[in-house]
Amino acid sequence: MILGAALLAAPAFAELPEGLKGEMHTTPMICGDTVALYKALKEDHGEDPMVLGFNKNYGAVVWFTNPERTKLSIVIDTPQRSCMIYSSQCLPGDCFVPASELIDSGPTELDKLKQLDGVDI
Repeated sequence: MILGAALLAAPAFAELPEGLKGEMHTTPMICGDTVALYKALKEDHGEDPMVLGFNKNYGAVVWFTNPERTKLSIVIDTPQRSCMIYSSQCLPGDCFVPASELIDSGPTELDKLKQLDGVDI
């Protein structure tokens, strides 16, 4: 799967602007059957796919989040196999922000932090 992820990223490293360089990193991933991974994200974490980007080799990058948008997972799909390459918890609403919500000048990050229990600012 690492080779698959590298092949997906290969076009991004073709010609880089000055000051940028391609790097290879060892990143721990959770990999397995696509259906099993999607099911675990839904049943264990309440996450659903929110954004999908497909490539011409039948692969995809999928952004998952829960309804409260406090959890996120990023999954790389290839036919019949997927790898979760990133997972995190976020401030409420911050794991996925639709562009339409960026226009609204809602609470700032500082306002959100002040609302969290146990956080003294």
